[in-house]
Amino acid sequence: MRIGVNLIPLRSGQMGGHEFYVRRLLKQLLMCDRRNQYFLFTAWWNDDSIDLPHGRSQKIMAVHKEEPGETIPSGKNRWLARCQRLGALPLLRRWAAGPSLDLHAWVRRLGLDLWFCPMTNLDPRHLPIPTVVTIADIQQEYYPEFFTRAELQARSLMYGPSCQEATAIIAVSEFSKRCMVEKYSLMPEKVHCVYEAGVERVDDPASLLRVEELRRTYHLPGRYAFYPANMWPHKNHRLLLLALYRLRQVYGMTLSLVLTGDDLGQWGELEAVARHFHLHEDIHYLGYVPADDLPGLYRGAALLLCPSLFEGFGIPLVEAMTLGCPIAAANTTSIPEVVGDAALLFDPRQPDSIATACFQLLTDDDLRQTLIARGRERATHFSWERAADETLRVFEWAQAQSVAAQPVSRAPGYRIEGVYRDGWAVRRVRLYLPDLPEMKALKIEGYSNHLSYPLALRMKVDGRLVQEVSITNPGKFTFVGDLLRSRRAMSGMQVELIAGKDFMPTAIEKTLDTRKLAYQIEKLSLISAHGPEIRVYSPSRAS
Repeated sequence: MRIGVNLIPLRSGQMGGHEFYVRRLLKQLLMCDRRNQYFLFTAWWNDDSIDLPHGRSQKIMAVHKEEPGETIPSGKNRWLARCQRLGALPLLRRWAAGPSLDLHAWVRRLGLDLWFCPMTNLDPRHLPIPTVVTIADIQQEYYPEFFTRAELQARSLMYGPSCQEATAIIAVSEFSKRCMVEKYSLMPEKVHCVYEAGVERVDDPASLLRVEELRRTYHLPGRYAFYPANMWPHKNHRLLLLALYRLRQVYGMTLSLVLTGDDLGQWGELEAVARHFHLHEDIHYLGYVPADDLPGLYRGAALLLCPSLFEGFGIPLVEAMTLGCPIAAANTTSIPEVVGDAALLFDPRQPDSIATACFQLLTDDDLRQTLIARGRERATHFSWERAADETLRVFEWAQAQSVAAQPVSRAPGYRIEGVYRDGWAVRRVRLYLPDLPEMKALKIEGYSNHLSYPLALRMKVDGRLVQEVSITNPGKFTFVGDLLRSRRAMSGMQVELIAGKDFMPTAIEKTLDTRKLAYQIEKLSLISAHGPEIRVYSPSRAS
């Protein structure tokens, strides 16, 4: 297969464990897969950081630096940064160089067989080839209070639509798979669990020698708990500080805490909480540390603390088990699935529960050694080689299962997205038309079944609503939308057809067709002011 990989949203040091997943999985795929050819689509901000281990891959910089004079509108920088961390590329296109982001054209030009989006968002949509997207978790469906309104809006445009349209979805745990199946009404066989992994060379003697060196470099105490995590709200840093206060208050024990990761602008507030509880001398925030330093920090820690409220997987858990660091972790979401019986679990919403777990691990050496031994055995279940092999199986499954979403019969010079080969359309169809000064209307002759009516159908031209109808009866229908009164430019136009609802064929009969469909197009034509209709699209009867 010729596989396209969308790495455009990747930003170094800003995406936590998911960046680690993308880089390690990609490295393993490129090293071990000798059958497929990979085309890596990058951007100017990450192209230099993406290595190519062998010749069956090619980098394509799809986003270049803005030309002189091009600037991002003031006041948008922070919002853009958040959206970029989420991989919300479609929301950013109005500020990026347009021609360089025509990924549909690249797919056609390179003759790609499959499109892989490992960073949450299936972009672009409506491709005529099988698509696979990796989604680590859908935290916003359970903790919307942890997100701003803009972030929730961005995620609503990404997660659900990506899951519905992708041929296959990679989830990083069975927990994440269950969440997506439940929240987005997906067929379970469409979602494939592929576990992540952790560090690679676990027995590197250099990492053992570096423990004391790192203590001196970072001015660390002799005994500390380690928590590597960006300071997102769900990582639960504030309550962890309260737990350390309770550890001292209830058990008379002081435990230093070493934190790494991006503070996301939260360190000032967290430091104030530490001062309030007189813990500020025991909290060591190192910020972003080089990947080579992490093994030594794990090995030097008395325990790994993971009080996270929501995890799709939890790479630090595997790293701690691999490196012989005992774990005290939350008993929620995917964490019990990952650690098995190799961790001491607590209630992450109860500071006293966290404090008790810390006290037990610090005072019971038999428990520590048992968890370390179990952890090393448990860690053998996770490897990047296994993740790459299972990812390749997902690619093969997607290629076998996909119903190619490409129109076969169409007039030259036109492009349609969102219509399958058999004529069935998704809720949002896009039609790109060339310069058409004589065309006055767009005509759709279609079919709506009993599950999709009453069906509201809206037509937008270059973003403006020009027509809206309600199809009240199942069966054949005709829709005509005015083009002339909406024309703003003569260099071509984009027409969007937006349906108010859709359905899944599995609700009608026993079938493996898990597509989300709105209506069927039997014929799509342009009506000329001075001549016959021009047929733009009709479905392939051969399929």
